[in-house]
Amino acid sequence: MIQNKKHLSPKERLLKIQTHTKYFLYIKYGILASFFLGVLIFLYAIWFKDLFITKDKNDLFISAPTKREVLEKRIINPQYFSYDKKNKPFIIQALSSHKIDEDHFFLNKPNCNSFKSQKSPVSITSNNGQLEESTKKLYLQGNVNLKKEGVTFKTNSLHFHTKSKEGYGKEPIKGIAPDKEITAGAFEIKDEGNIFHFTQGNQSDRPMLILYNKEKTND
Repeated sequence: MIQNKKHLSPKERLLKIQTHTKYFLYIKYGILASFFLGVLIFLYAIWFKDLFITKDKNDLFISAPTKREVLEKRIINPQYFSYDKKNKPFIIQALSSHKIDEDHFFLNKPNCNSFKSQKSPVSITSNNGQLEESTKKLYLQGNVNLKKEGVTFKTNSLHFHTKSKEGYGKEPIKGIAPDKEITAGAFEIKDEGNIFHFTQGNQSDRPMLILYNKEKTND
């Protein structure tokens, strides 16, 4: 038995078409809104996340500057000066730097030197650094090399007070000289850089000093 199809009046057909059109527009606008929301999330992840996310201030980590910080706040070949109690300068140079906040600067490839006429000058280089302007405290990280009196000390991180020339490190250190070599798990620098105190730190091995015989020279 064939059922008779219900015939719609022109008004009913118009209402049905309008209803389908309205649903189609909802779907269309929903897809467009999802697309633009995805674009905004992508831009936020790339450019704006450093405005709202607090950086992890790990004592053993210096975060590299973001792209926005490099473009807006970069300083090329900067120089910073610190003076000890005898008014002798300690010069801090870098390949580039940028201002983190009102009191802190990020340093790219810092190169630090005490006054050249000093009897026992200190020279320090590293991959990255952070300078606290008010106290002149310096935190260096990555391939840290400290040279003093013919001895080169190599470690991964160093906290150094440029005014007192004292500091410390919590990571392994190795000191190399023509006639000796020393390794330790941690260290302290005291007496304006004249005393190095080596400790075991987190290592299982104790500090070790190896002495080498100097080669005799013919007069």
